[in-house]
Amino acid sequence: MRKGTGLFRRMTVRRRSSGSGRKQNGRTFGRKSGRLMNALPVAVFTILLIICTFSNAPFENGEDGKEVLSSVRNVLGDLLSSHGGAGGGETADDGSDEDTTLKELAAISGETIRVLMTETGEIREVPLEEYTACVVASEMPADFEMEALKAQAVAARTYAAARKKDFEEDQCAHSDDGAYVCDSTHCQVYRDEAALEEVKGGQWMKESFLKILRAVSQTAGEVLYYGGELVEQPLFFSSGGDRTENSEDVFVSTIPYLRSVESGDYEAESPYNSVKTEIGLQELRSELAAGYGEAEAQSVTPDNISILGRTEGGAVSEIRFGDLTLTGRQVRELLNLKSADFEISVTGDTVTFVTSGSGHRVGLSQYGADGMAEQGSDYTEILSHYYSGINIGQIGK
Repeated sequence: MRKGTGLFRRMTVRRRSSGSGRKQNGRTFGRKSGRLMNALPVAVFTILLIICTFSNAPFENGEDGKEVLSSVRNVLGDLLSSHGGAGGGETADDGSDEDTTLKELAAISGETIRVLMTETGEIREVPLEEYTACVVASEMPADFEMEALKAQAVAARTYAAARKKDFEEDQCAHSDDGAYVCDSTHCQVYRDEAALEEVKGGQWMKESFLKILRAVSQTAGEVLYYGGELVEQPLFFSSGGDRTENSEDVFVSTIPYLRSVESGDYEAESPYNSVKTEIGLQELRSELAAGYGEAEAQSVTPDNISILGRTEGGAVSEIRFGDLTLTGRQVRELLNLKSADFEISVTGDTVTFVTSGSGHRVGLSQYGADGMAEQGSDYTEILSHYYSGINIGQIGK
């Protein structure tokens, strides 16, 4: 998979209404009468607080030196909180979860992922939800919108589940290593908690990592399905530019859920909308010679460089450099461009590429997901936009 490369109910606790009324001593109290009863003690304590505030009487401190007024305020605050405010009613459900730790997240399910640590060759057995959180922390900026982080969590979890399935069917790229995935961009970037703290810092762990843990907790066990089958290639990348790409225009296979979709309306904040890369003509010839032969490279002149075609997503499908005809992907990889969607111009001995987007641009655009979330879309809408025809369900269901 890859970015530029590339069970469980939600653990939420919400207060729910138990109906339009409640039983008490054989009588049924409706919402209005219930609110009236709730308001009476609130009113009493409000009057008491006013008296305490404006009086010079010895309410300021008790005999033990404690602030009586402070205690009154605390009791009043507790009462207001438990009754949903001075107007009575129920506590608002804002959809947020309490903070969770990585250890608590790891315990949500018994599923584990076998990860090859490429530097040491070690195989680690990592709980699925812990693995998912560490991938999201490694692959997406934590200051992105919560719904974008949730979308990334579902995509990352799906990828891990698909590779585990491949391993069990002896079709996994890391089967010989005894792992489902590796920790690099060949699969998904995975850093454990210690590595994240080393890279990001302690303050980031105390604040931003907690946000990611909430995103993973709120989507726990959720994966992508297409036609009733687990999605095998939930690809993602950094920025899509105007449109994402069809899978067959970048890779080999036509995959029905990896279709070109509009992304530009959501990527106003992307830093990759227009990136300029300049290269001297002689340096370009040298790069082409290293990859495709000296004779072909020397045929390149300022007058015989031209784009011959584009994909549905806007990437260069073919470009001519003298006697050479290459794909946009080949040029991107050869010159380390941000994407294969580019314009090209030649001024004197300087060749200028202006790219749109970043990465292979197949699947989920991370900046596009963040933009959709800012515009009010939730993670299910984001995933349904970038992965055509998918459904979201619990793993193994």
